[in-house]
Amino acid sequence: MNQLFRYLFPVFLFLSSSACAQGIHQLWGVTTNYGFLGKGTIFRTNYNGQALSVEHAFDDARPGTNGCDELTEYNGEMFATVFQGGTGSNSHTLMKWNPVTNVYTALHYFDYAAFIPTGRIYVFNGKIYGLTMDGGKGNAGVIYEYDLATHVFTIKKELGQLLTASFASGAAFSFFDNKFYGVVKNSTATDEAVFFEWDPLTNNFTKTLAVSGSGSPSPYQAMAMYNNKLYGGASPTNGGNGSIFEWDLAANKYTIKKNFPGGNQGYLPLSEFVLKDNKFYGVLAQGGANSAGVIFEWDPATNTYTKKIDLPAGTNDAFNYAPMTLFNGKFYATGVGGPNGKGYIYEWDNATNAFTIRFDFAGQPGTSPQTRLVMLNGLFYSSTYRGGKFEGGIMFEWEPVSGAFAKKFDFNESNGHAALNSLTLRNGKLYGMTSLGGSENLGVLFEYDPATHAYKRLHNFDGANGANPEGNLTARNGKFYGMTKKGGANDAGILFEWDVDNNIFTRKFDLGGLNGAMPSGDLALKDGKLYGMTASGGANDYGVIFEWEPDANVFTKRKDLSEPEGGHPYGSLTLKSGKFYGMTSEGGSSHQGVLFEWDPATGDYSIRQNLDASKGRKPYGSLTLDGDLFYGVTSAGGSQDMGVAFQWDPLANTFTKKADITSYGIGQIPKSSPIVSYGRVYFTTTMGGAGFAGAISEWDLKNGLLQSATSFSRATGQEPVYTSLTKVPAEIAPGTPGSCQSLPYVAAGPENAQIWLPVTDINGNAVAEILPNGNDLNGIFPSIYVHNGAVRQDKQGQFYLDRQLTIKAGKPDAAPGTQCDVRFYIQQSELDALMAAHNAVPGNTAINGIGDVGVFKSKASECNKDFTTPAHPIPSSVEAYMGGYVFTFSVASFSTFYIAPKNINVLPVKLVDFEAMRSENSAVLSWQTVEETDFSHFEIQRSNDAQHFTALGRLEPLATSATKHYTYMDTQLAALSGTHAYYRLKMIDIDSSYAYSRIAQLPPDGLAAPLYPNPARQSLQVNLPWQSPTTWQIVDTKGNALVSGKAGTGKFEVDVQRLQPGYYILQATSGALCDGLKFVKD
Repeated sequence: MNQLFRYLFPVFLFLSSSACAQGIHQLWGVTTNYGFLGKGTIFRTNYNGQALSVEHAFDDARPGTNGCDELTEYNGEMFATVFQGGTGSNSHTLMKWNPVTNVYTALHYFDYAAFIPTGRIYVFNGKIYGLTMDGGKGNAGVIYEYDLATHVFTIKKELGQLLTASFASGAAFSFFDNKFYGVVKNSTATDEAVFFEWDPLTNNFTKTLAVSGSGSPSPYQAMAMYNNKLYGGASPTNGGNGSIFEWDLAANKYTIKKNFPGGNQGYLPLSEFVLKDNKFYGVLAQGGANSAGVIFEWDPATNTYTKKIDLPAGTNDAFNYAPMTLFNGKFYATGVGGPNGKGYIYEWDNATNAFTIRFDFAGQPGTSPQTRLVMLNGLFYSSTYRGGKFEGGIMFEWEPVSGAFAKKFDFNESNGHAALNSLTLRNGKLYGMTSLGGSENLGVLFEYDPATHAYKRLHNFDGANGANPEGNLTARNGKFYGMTKKGGANDAGILFEWDVDNNIFTRKFDLGGLNGAMPSGDLALKDGKLYGMTASGGANDYGVIFEWEPDANVFTKRKDLSEPEGGHPYGSLTLKSGKFYGMTSEGGSSHQGVLFEWDPATGDYSIRQNLDASKGRKPYGSLTLDGDLFYGVTSAGGSQDMGVAFQWDPLANTFTKKADITSYGIGQIPKSSPIVSYGRVYFTTTMGGAGFAGAISEWDLKNGLLQSATSFSRATGQEPVYTSLTKVPAEIAPGTPGSCQSLPYVAAGPENAQIWLPVTDINGNAVAEILPNGNDLNGIFPSIYVHNGAVRQDKQGQFYLDRQLTIKAGKPDAAPGTQCDVRFYIQQSELDALMAAHNAVPGNTAINGIGDVGVFKSKASECNKDFTTPAHPIPSSVEAYMGGYVFTFSVASFSTFYIAPKNINVLPVKLVDFEAMRSENSAVLSWQTVEETDFSHFEIQRSNDAQHFTALGRLEPLATSATKHYTYMDTQLAALSGTHAYYRLKMIDIDSSYAYSRIAQLPPDGLAAPLYPNPARQSLQVNLPWQSPTTWQIVDTKGNALVSGKAGTGKFEVDVQRLQPGYYILQATSGALCDGLKFVKD
């Protein structure tokens, strides 16, 4: 049959109150460095360590490795570009900073399309404009726009499309009279300089002037306007000292006005000129009596150059190129180097030629200021090139009257980086620690929400309360507990408690000395107490095993480790049958580490295995328990001294080296703890892999094969250190709307015939799971179709969930007498859409929740967006899953599966109509069908109350054309008790499944017509015999619903004045009662 239809015997579907043991997971972890900003990443893979993707790149709270470029003030806020934060080695960020609130905002990260911003930026009409030296056609640079209202970044002009073989002298980008002016150098032998004008309102770009030869300028800073002419300093050419040039906009003429003398008179103009009293003042970066540059005056009227001040000499001198700022008739600027070599702020009065160093950066948190001082509300603001907590420079504020100085913030503060260990899952969110970053660069506690992709830095380690954590968080009684490697009273680490719900951090115990120092692992929970190890400290400085009761904060050292017994453990304790098991990186008979057992009840400690060069040596991780066996890896040893993967049976004390790491491609130097996932063991390596940036290695427990599942790279993050992979429930796959999506092949054979096999999309998101129950399926080829609308409808208008699952197997049928189990995932939003669409139709029995829908199985072996083959309900159960639900059912063969309301009435044949008419003392039933596929027969049934039906007879399907006409006469009306006769058809398929037609009602002889007048002009009187509430609608011959309503009984009046003349059907429904009454509108 071509429609899905309702399964009318019971479907045992329920909502489980407890989570099922199965479920598809993904593998999550962290890397120590690189990614977007070189600070590491949070990554995820699918269940088998493949499809690696970056979920979050650890970033900077305030990007900037060398302070910021020149500030621009607008509406009380400062804007600038900073070196750090974008794509590539010369990355940059466009930033905004509010001096009052001290809030720093990264507005835009530059990428290769617009690369290396240079020169000043300008704000015009609420938009920022600037120029880059790279990006665009020919990597010649671009003019860009950033809209502060919409936060949209736009490349306005690509210089390479306008000027051949060019590169931008970006510092010359200047703004006057609502237009921009600049200079672009031609990189060919002609050394041509092209002057341009660009109008941001019209986006018109005009090449106004070209200057060829050795005299062509390369301005370093923005040009200054005077008498409708632009003036700037040009770089030296042919061994010269630089020059002052003039660009006459009206005459479109370029003139070199003055060549700088050089030597003691100064040379190399790198800063913008400042106009005061019709004269220009500026700074030359080099020369002068102290070889530290000079301040000069130039009179454009007389073309007279005068050196005014030799800038002070000092150590660490570099180019002095910060332009001066005029305030209260005096000039102010920053200088590099100076008497103490750390930089300074100076004041110069051109009237008296008095030069004063007002502030010395010696002894200050930031050094080497190099950019313009920008005035706002009587205060100067600028940044330093070096210094600060993070050696990225500082933003500072200086008050020129009193000389008061204040650091506002440190550049290069990260939100965390160098995450060395793993993630902990709690209430759908991931929590972890970084060993660096934060306000003190000593590490942070963070939260990451996989659903929203939101990262939050929640706590900064500050030294006194811990520093540089390397382990994981341990959950206990709704709180997290952990250790730091350093910090605390003894700078040897602490034990802490973190109430994450209220974000309250408490240092509980200071490690150090005999109590142990510098832990790297995690805390293990047993009977309400926490147990752990330190890597050093204790009586022998080989570390200790300790017990901690956090509520009473009682710390007890339980065991001093030593060289003979094994020492310097970097991993954690693993609990099995009341005892703890672990590894040390050193000690034992071969001095290469041991596997040990420790009984916390008795304190007994015993070496169970001595590691060596052959078995593997120097493990840094922990043992992983799966069933009764432990699994682990070592960082070295084995046939290539690159580490081994091993299995250990602690009961029999049988140690089995399962695989040697024999190539860099597999991975190198594993320091992590392995996990077991779907019959395979996975662990990270610090080095090796395809790009020598680390790898996720996979070890098949069935055949012992060790291989790389995936390799890390600079883009994905690299060099995971102690990173153990964390299992996180996979999100439900969204599918590709409107198309059948083939899903990754699933290996299914005798080796995995007893475990749940995940079916995912290419990103590892959950689609389904299959448990073969011992059947050799010879591979699974799944696919999924998701409709490009909220819901789906068949040809009879019945609604279905918008997704279907198709499963093909190499052996499509289970062994006789057996079944395979299937779990099918759906999203909450899909159920909501199905409920809304179904419940909006008058007469439909409402869907009130997940318990009112079920699984339908068709015979379709191929994914198809249309309902092309019959489908039947099958027994299923359902349980909640994050963001949706998962149905579980059993089948003996695979095909296509749907989700639909249990109460839908989709017929096994398509009925055109079904009517009952009186003929003297008999009832004549007539109906038509237009589709019959795999159909067996009709059973005609009758009732006197529309509730309890008995069979009257049987009709076989006709072997005629597509449209078939059936008639059946009921001659036993006289034997019917009651006043009414009700009929229905039971339509039975060849597999014995069935569905019912609507109920047709035959009134007794002499009863008024159920609908009159007919034809009707103004209103219809409906006279149906039932007394229960009735829902009705009028449809046209195309099935379009035109008007609907509700009535208290089957007797009511309908206004039809607005209907166009033609044929209509009034459909009335009351519970199980249903009638369709034809009428004509005059």
